[in-house]
Amino acid sequence: MSNSSGTIAGEYTAQMRWSWPAYLQDVVSVYRVRIEGWPLTEVPTLNLSDITHLRRLELLLREWKEGSTYFRAIDEAEYRDMMRDPSPWIGKASAEDVLFELEE
Repeated sequence: MSNSSGTIAGEYTAQMRWSWPAYLQDVVSVYRVRIEGWPLTEVPTLNLSDITHLRRLELLLREWKEGSTYFRAIDEAEYRDMMRDPSPWIGKASAEDVLFELEE
């Protein structure tokens, strides 16, 4: 997935960040890309190391391999919308945590 984030960002050294505050600051803000199609109802938006059910991780891996979940470049308006309310992409509870951390 680091390779796909680097490919879409146009920088092959780009790396994915798995905590949502770091993802928004270090991936979305820097490269103007975001993950589309994350299966929010099945896989919580946590650091993947914190997901305890193997079935959820297998589902996420399958979604990446099939192309249902992918990185997409976003324009400036989409970026502003996402920073204003990231919940459609990372879930409501995660968005509240992220916005709080970004304000500190």
